[in-house]
Amino acid sequence: MATQSTTSNVNAVVPPPPRFTGDKQADFLAMVDWMQSFYSATVVESGLLDPSAQATPQTWDPNNLPSPASTNIATAQQTANLAYRFANLINQTLTHPVTPPTP
Repeated sequence: MATQSTTSNVNAVVPPPPRFTGDKQADFLAMVDWMQSFYSATVVESGLLDPSAQATPQTWDPNNLPSPASTNIATAQQTANLAYRFANLINQTLTHPVTPPTP
């Protein structure tokens, strides 16, 4: 079993969501900026979702996740698998520049 990370910062400041102005382009950019700030505060700065603290070193293989059908806690495992996939998708989205839509 993995040891708990001692680098978590539970006092990370989560930014409030932006207020919409009615200007679609400005609102889109404000929302993208807020999502990046929120992700940064809740995942990166807090350390609460640090994968190295969640698994035994050298045994974590994201391509070899347990099958939900073959586990005793199938619903929880399926949820964890989906959360992992969504987190990767969000990470990929946030690490690539976003082009706002043209009005």
